[in-house]
Amino acid sequence: MAVASPSWDSVFSCGNTEGKADGESESCKCGGVMHYGLLKNPISGADLSTLQDMRLFKTVETKTAKSVWTSCENKSFGLPKDFMADTDFQCFCERKPKPVPTLCADYGGKCLCSGLVFQMVKGSSADEYNFFKGFNEPYAVNNVNATSSMKCSKKNFEDVNVKTGVDKVCWCDEKQKQMNAATV
Repeated sequence: MAVASPSWDSVFSCGNTEGKADGESESCKCGGVMHYGLLKNPISGADLSTLQDMRLFKTVETKTAKSVWTSCENKSFGLPKDFMADTDFQCFCERKPKPVPTLCADYGGKCLCSGLVFQMVKGSSADEYNFFKGFNEPYAVNNVNATSSMKCSKKNFEDVNVKTGVDKVCWCDEKQKQMNAATV
C-alpha cells in the first residue's frame, strides 16, 4: 500500500508494520530521510505518534531518493528480516532537512554544538520543543564553535539568567542560520 506524500517541507508518517506479513509493508516516496523505529512505547504501550516521540527510542535512518518507493520494513534499513520479529515498527519521512536549531540540552546538561547555542525558557505545553516560540521570552546566545561543547548554564552566557524561577533549555544552531557570530 502506498502512502500519499504531503508538501515538500513536512514530516509525515510513512507507514507501519502492525499486522502486516512479510512483503505487505506500506511504502512511500520520501525524497529525504526516512526514520524507522518503534510503533509503541515499550514501557507504557502507548502509541508513539510523532517523529519526536519515536526518537525517544533507538531509530534507524536511511536517505531516500524522491522518485523511489521505499518500504517501511527491516530490509529497507539494512536490518535482518527477523530483527525483533514480534515488534511493530513505523516510518516517518523528513522530506527536506531543515536548517533549524535542535534542542541540545536541558538546563545544567551538556550541549554538543559547533555553532551558536541559545539559552531559552522551556515551554510548558505540547509546543515546548519549538525553537521559534522561545523568542517570545528573553533569551541569551553564545558562539561555541571553538570548543564544540558547553554546559547549558548561566555561567556560559555571561551569568545571564534569561528568566528567574523557570526551567530553561539550550538549542544548537549548528549552521548559524538564525543568527551568525557577527549578529550575536
